[in-house]
Amino acid sequence: MKIQFLGATREVTGSSYLVANSKNHTVLVDCGLFQRSVIFEKKNFGLFDFNPQELDAVVVTHSHIDHIGRLPKLIKDGYNGKIYLTPPTFDLAGLMLEDSLGLMEDEFHHFKTPILFTEHDVIRMLGQCSTVDYKKSFSPAPGFTVTFFNAGHILGSAFILIEADGKSVIFSGDLGNTPVPLLKRISDPPRANYVVSESTYGSVLHETKPVRNQGLKEAINFVAQGRGTLIIPSFALERTQEVLYELNTLFEKKLVPQMPVYLDSPLANKVTKVFKKYISKYFNQRALETLMWDEDFFSFPGFSVSETAEESKLINQVLGPKVVIAGSGMMTGGRVLHHAKRYLNNPESMLLFVGYQVNSSLGRKILNGAKKVIIHNEFVNIRARVKALGAWSDHADSAQILKFILTAKPSAVFLTHGELKQMKGLGNSLEQQGIKVAIPKIRESFEL
Repeated sequence: MKIQFLGATREVTGSSYLVANSKNHTVLVDCGLFQRSVIFEKKNFGLFDFNPQELDAVVVTHSHIDHIGRLPKLIKDGYNGKIYLTPPTFDLAGLMLEDSLGLMEDEFHHFKTPILFTEHDVIRMLGQCSTVDYKKSFSPAPGFTVTFFNAGHILGSAFILIEADGKSVIFSGDLGNTPVPLLKRISDPPRANYVVSESTYGSVLHETKPVRNQGLKEAINFVAQGRGTLIIPSFALERTQEVLYELNTLFEKKLVPQMPVYLDSPLANKVTKVFKKYISKYFNQRALETLMWDEDFFSFPGFSVSETAEESKLINQVLGPKVVIAGSGMMTGGRVLHHAKRYLNNPESMLLFVGYQVNSSLGRKILNGAKKVIIHNEFVNIRARVKALGAWSDHADSAQILKFILTAKPSAVFLTHGELKQMKGLGNSLEQQGIKVAIPKIRESFEL
C-alpha cells in the first residue's frame, strides 16, 4: 500500500491523500479546498496530481470545505466513480458546497476571479455519493476494505480505517475536542499499523470545558455593562450550533442579562435544520436530556435569524447590548466583516473567537494583536476587546490526539493538517513513546 500526500501538508487546509494498493487500484481520502488569506486561492484551480478518470473511489471524512471543497472540480475534471460518506456528511456537503459556489460567484461579480466549479458539477457530485454509517465495513475498490468511525468533530464526521495488502492505516480526518456540547464522544480507534493524524493543536492544551462556558458568560456580561456588541465569528457548521446550545442554557436559565441575539448566517440556519434531523441518533446524552425541559435548544427568547442582506443591515439599528453570530469563522469573508467594520472601533464591544484562525487570515492577524486592519479596502482601528476561547475548538488538543494515536498502537505516524510548529511538538511527544514520525511534504509518497 502506498500513500501520496496531496494536501494539508504542513498547513491546515486542502486535505487530500491518494492511497494505492499493489494492484494499482486507488482510493482518494478527502478532496479539500486550500484556504489561506483568501477564500479561493489559485492553488485550487490547478490540475490534480493524478488522472481523475483512473481513480477507483473517494472516501470523505467530513463536510468541512477544506475536506470536500474540490470534489465538484474532481467531477468536472472527469471522475465518475462513487464518493462514500456518512449520511449527515452527505446532507451537509450539499449546503457547504452551495455556499462555496455562491461566494465564488460573488467574487467573480466584484473581482472577475475564476469560478472553480458550477452548480451542475455540484449536482453531479451529489448524485455520485453513497452513504455508509459508522462501523459498517465496505469495499470501495478491489482489494480495499474501509470502515468509518465517529470522530466526534462535527455532525457525521469520521476517522477512516483503510485495509489493503495486509496493512491497515487510520486517517484521522479532524478529531473532536471531546466531550463537546452536542455530539457523542469520539470512538476508540481499532489497532492499525499506521496513522495519518491531524495536528491542528499538536502542541497545545485547551482550556477546560467550564472555562469555555464561563468565558462566554463573561463576554455577554462585558457587552451588557457597556451596552456594546459581542461579535462571534463562527463557522456555520457545528460551532454555531454549539454556541447556540450554550447561549440557550444561559438565557433560558437567566444566568446572563437578556439581550437580542442575531444569527446573521442563512447557511448556519440551514445547517441547524440538518442537525435537528439527526438528534436522536448522533447526539449525546446531555443534549437528549436537555430536550426534556426545552424542546428546541437552538432557540431562546431574544433570538432571531437574519436571512436577507436587508435584515442583516437592520441589526445595526438596534441600540444597546446585543450578540451577533456571523460567518466566516476566520473572517476571510462573509457578513461578519460588515459587523467588524462597524464595531471593532468601539472599546465597549468584544470580538470573541471560538475557532481556529488559520495563518494569514484576518482573524489570525487580529488575534495576534493587530491595532489596525483593512476591511473592504478601508482601514479599521481595533479598540474593541479581543478574546479567544480555545476550549470552544472542535479540534482535539495535543493530549487528546496523543491518546487517540496511542490507543491505535501504530508503528509509525504521518502528521498532517497543522502548522509545522504544532506538528513538531506532537511529533516529539510521539517519538518519546517509541513511535516513528514523518511530516510529509506536498506530493511526497510513502510505501507502507
